[in-house]
Amino acid sequence: KEKAKTYYNKLITMRYKEPKIYIFLGNLYKSESDSAKALSTIQTGRTAFPADNSLVIEELNMYLFSGKDKEALESLNLAIQGDPANANLHFAQGTVYDKVNKKDLAATSYKKAIELKPDYFDAYYNLGAMYFNEAAEMANKANDLKSNAEYGKAKEKFDARFKEAMPYLEKALELNPTDTNTMVSLKQLYARINETAKYEAIKNKLEGK
Repeated sequence: KEKAKTYYNKLITMRYKEPKIYIFLGNLYKSESDSAKALSTIQTGRTAFPADNSLVIEELNMYLFSGKDKEALESLNLAIQGDPANANLHFAQGTVYDKVNKKDLAATSYKKAIELKPDYFDAYYNLGAMYFNEAAEMANKANDLKSNAEYGKAKEKFDARFKEAMPYLEKALELNPTDTNTMVSLKQLYARINETAKYEAIKNKLEGK
């Protein structure tokens, strides 16, 4: 490994025209748990090869791994500019927006991933789960309201959000009929919106009946 690092660094000093050497060297540092050196190596490569999307994605992965959401979004935007038809990049963008509580932007990214890849299970599941969690939070807040009229208005809103989650979670289950997390989410959802027949069906499926 030490010899490999020496030769990769020598190639970088020589300004060798191959973006992958930065990725190889960065991965060596990463394998030694030197994340700072790994990131700085990739950033040096990004400066040398600003149009190379593999370096953008490598930088993005390092930001995501280290929880640097702002920097990850910047890298994602660059990566998407270089490869706009890549459903995985739009999905990753959705997960980061979801994490930083930019739900509308997250939904847009998830829907773009689905548009590009109509059988994208994770995008359907994440979008459905995001809507479900939003609705559950709205319902919890509504419990603190004093008047029946206020609660009634709030219930209309959180019921609508629960129903918005339903087609995405149902599609996720269609794509992966054995996924337990999706079935549990749908069971809770059907209970919330009084879909009795669907609730019983998914309950039986979970219980193996």
